[in-house]
Amino acid sequence: MHIRLADPAEVLAGGVTAVRDLAWVPQEIFPLADASELPSFTGPLIRAVGPMLTAPGGYPTTEGWAPPGTGRELAGPEDAAAAVIELAASGLRRSRFR
Repeated sequence: MHIRLADPAEVLAGGVTAVRDLAWVPQEIFPLADASELPSFTGPLIRAVGPMLTAPGGYPTTEGWAPPGTGRELAGPEDAAAAVIELAASGLRRSRFR
């Protein structure tokens, strides 16, 4: 899902207690995922992977709902490896993948 397209409090009120966000802007989704672990958070527990890795012009980079950074266009295998290393270095914690 893309939790940023919804109100987390409404998602929780609808009975959803945990979500996996599989494509969103890292600077937005990782802090929200961290906040979701706090008792004061009024939404579901969020696990996030950051942007969707995609081919140039690939989904979701051309979709109207997707803000810049939701998809990361890759030029080839080396670029893909570098993207994974960069995302891991940007503060991904193991807990996001439980």
